[in-house]
Amino acid sequence: MRLFMLAAASAIGAAVDCGDAWRPPHIVGRDPDDGASCKFVYFDFGGNIGVQTRKLFEPHLYPARGGVSFFDVWARVFGEDREAWRKDVCVVGFEPNPAHAPRLRELAERYTARGWRTTYVLAGVGDADAVTRFKARPNDIQAAAAFLGGCDPRSTPVPVVDVATALRTYGRGAAGVVAKVDIEGYEYRTLARVRAEGLECAADVWVVEFHQTGPHRSDIAAWRAATGDATCTTSLELDEESYMIDPRPLPPKLGADASADDPWAALNMKDHGGFWLHDMQPRPPAPSKVAAPVPALPTPQIPPPPPNCALLFFGLPKRFADVVLPSIRSEILAHNPGCDVFAHTYNVTAVTTARNGEDHAAIHVDEVFSLTPHVVVDAPDALPHDLARYRAYKPADWPSHQQMDNMIKQWHSIERAWGAMVEGERRRGRRYERVGLFRLDVKYVTPVRLGDGAVAAVPNFGHWFNDPAKGLNDRAFYGGRAYAEHWATARFPQADAYAAAHGNKLHSESFMLWLLRDVPVELKPICFLRVRATGRVMERDCDGGHTGYRPMSPLPQRRSQI
Repeated sequence: MRLFMLAAASAIGAAVDCGDAWRPPHIVGRDPDDGASCKFVYFDFGGNIGVQTRKLFEPHLYPARGGVSFFDVWARVFGEDREAWRKDVCVVGFEPNPAHAPRLRELAERYTARGWRTTYVLAGVGDADAVTRFKARPNDIQAAAAFLGGCDPRSTPVPVVDVATALRTYGRGAAGVVAKVDIEGYEYRTLARVRAEGLECAADVWVVEFHQTGPHRSDIAAWRAATGDATCTTSLELDEESYMIDPRPLPPKLGADASADDPWAALNMKDHGGFWLHDMQPRPPAPSKVAAPVPALPTPQIPPPPPNCALLFFGLPKRFADVVLPSIRSEILAHNPGCDVFAHTYNVTAVTTARNGEDHAAIHVDEVFSLTPHVVVDAPDALPHDLARYRAYKPADWPSHQQMDNMIKQWHSIERAWGAMVEGERRRGRRYERVGLFRLDVKYVTPVRLGDGAVAAVPNFGHWFNDPAKGLNDRAFYGGRAYAEHWATARFPQADAYAAAHGNKLHSESFMLWLLRDVPVELKPICFLRVRATGRVMERDCDGGHTGYRPMSPLPQRRSQI
């Protein structure tokens, strides 16, 4: 077992000062000084039991479970050839929990013997070389949270390594670096250290889970600003913990070290958790409880690369974290894995709309970043369009100018979300083939599937008087890129022409029907419900739509002008 040789600093950072002397932490697995260069590096800050490393090197055992996954992040930086990851990527993990040390040692040594270069530093990571105290929950086979035991004699002193040293020691010279940070509250001081040392660009992509966010909003904002779209790195806020309790045994040892009596290769953590924690040693249970060796599983074909699609969200987020976001994840992200996500919203803290029953109702714009880091936020008055000019087009049945103002602001938000996607295309060097555009203030209650083949899909509800021949739902769209661009960007250029031909009135649904008059629209039986900032959900929104009649045939097709 090797040691991480560093000079201990006097700063304690977020650690607990109980008078414990700092000692270099142990390293297991690949010797980081073996002289072999690493084309790519994956930092696993907060490695826990090493499941993310297993996904990287044995992806066929851990298929993605919907939404954005680490496979998407790794493919972006390491390339889409998963077989190549085994020879090109070096894993460097940090984990302070002593209960996980035996498993990490076995995992790192077995992987390294196969040529899958894996190193685990048995230490925490923070803003300085220091010592903290770890007091894990009894009989907890996850022990994901480091309970700081103060100076309780029952707690275990564990070393903490300066993140700046770790990045400079192990990431130098790599063609691409991904850094996962899931360190149970230590992330704020750790990432502040990264910023202070100017090391944001030491990783091409950071994957961060923020904990106890309330007192740390300014820290989160500073990190987002330092890793935003105009910088040399990207930060994703992702809590992807599928297979947290590993259902797979470790691979067997190779060559002379192989043994028929290898409980590590026969038992798994999910079913035999006691084995992994017994005295923190790899001691098998009584013979009567030893499970039969698990037969080798066939290696399924590696899934194809993610689809070339983008999901765009716009408008104001209302009751986003507790109502809207869970529905986006279950009804949109889960059915469109691999799509990139972009959003636009306005920097407002409250909204008042009498017709919606909203009176200074709170808006939490920062919650949109839980959906995607690619969020454009504008000041509420940052409109390039003259609201007063469009007020002249207000239909007689609209009670106030506010309804027209809100529509114009929504049009602008749609355009800005589209612009964010176009910038994403520029960075990736490739255009998206399919695009969906959706609101941030609705609860999705039926699946939305961009891959269903529709070239121009519109929800089959919310039409003018429930009649799509009079006016089309203008709240969402998905389909091919060209038609999506027309839906997203043609409103302002064509509004005056429409109003001039329709009594100088601009009604949203009838205008949408006119705007898509040369588009082969398909009406889709999908439903979502508007959410007010008060928490009220408009449960009857889809009445008379797809729940009241079958999806209608596509509108008559004419020669497209797009």
